[in-house]
Amino acid sequence: MDMLQKNLAAVRGEAMGASLLAAAAIQTSMMLIPNREELLEGISAWIDDTLNQSRSSHGDPDDEYTTMVRETARNLVTQHLDGLWHSLKSPRPPKSPPLP
Repeated sequence: MDMLQKNLAAVRGEAMGASLLAAAAIQTSMMLIPNREELLEGISAWIDDTLNQSRSSHGDPDDEYTTMVRETARNLVTQHLDGLWHSLKSPRPPKSPPLP
């Protein structure tokens, strides 16, 4: 494994860890808050506003790198939130009785 691959693996690992922690925090919050739909709507709006306000660090709003980072983040957030919405809307299967 060359240095570029090591760096990419480290960055992807950090991103995956952050994503898992965020998902755990959101799921925990959803168990504690009675209006789960409102919570997810608020999270979604905040993230969307934050990504819409982010700009290139070089002052160029058409910077390809910054745009790709922002839109990749938006895509991943959308996937996670869609999964949470789906889990809210789909009925849970009944629990199996404990084995004797």
